[in-house]
Amino acid sequence: MQCNGRKFPGVLVTYKPNASFTGEDQFGLDVIWPNGNSVKQNNWALEPRLIGTKNLMIGTGYVKCMARYNRWQNDNLYSCADRLTDEARRQERGAFLGSIHGTLNHLLWADEIWMSRFWGTPRPKAGIPESSSLRANWDELKRDRVAFDERIIEWGDEIDDIALAGDFTYYSGAAKRDLTKPKWLLITHVFNHQTHHRGQVHCMLTQAGIRPGDTDLPFLRGQAA
Repeated sequence: MQCNGRKFPGVLVTYKPNASFTGEDQFGLDVIWPNGNSVKQNNWALEPRLIGTKNLMIGTGYVKCMARYNRWQNDNLYSCADRLTDEARRQERGAFLGSIHGTLNHLLWADEIWMSRFWGTPRPKAGIPESSSLRANWDELKRDRVAFDERIIEWGDEIDDIALAGDFTYYSGAAKRDLTKPKWLLITHVFNHQTHHRGQVHCMLTQAGIRPGDTDLPFLRGQAA
């Protein structure tokens, strides 16, 4: 948990105030550290909400930032791929998913899968084997990518600390069974998966003679360089 700038790993604290309470309250807390040592702290101020987490690696600011980074970089790569012929976009280039078109197809499919789990959006009617060919038409793929990036941003703007702190159970098509993982870990995976496959597309575009624009996160609009 973190309270007033002080961090306590592995501690979950829930505080429920009186229904008539407004403003701040005072409380005392006994903290048991992972090594068994304890410490008592009195008279901490807090607002009436969940103040602790399960030792999260990310926060809501990360989700908002990466959702916008995703949109920025998709626009970067799609605008470059648009300069190629359809044949060049579909050319087998030795990547994990073969071509530029196939990799971008898979990436949108994966985002749709995860958002259907997290947010209840429609689930794509295809599995991993069909993910690279789900949208055969380039213009359709572009249009759906732009629209879905806005939905990811909308979802990211709504997520809160309570949601990040919880566990999440889902059916994994890869593992063929239900899995339960910390939700913050799964959200981190989604953005990591995007970056992984965009890197492959970036390499294929470079090989095709197209140089994408900046990819560094500090150059995302609104982020300090």
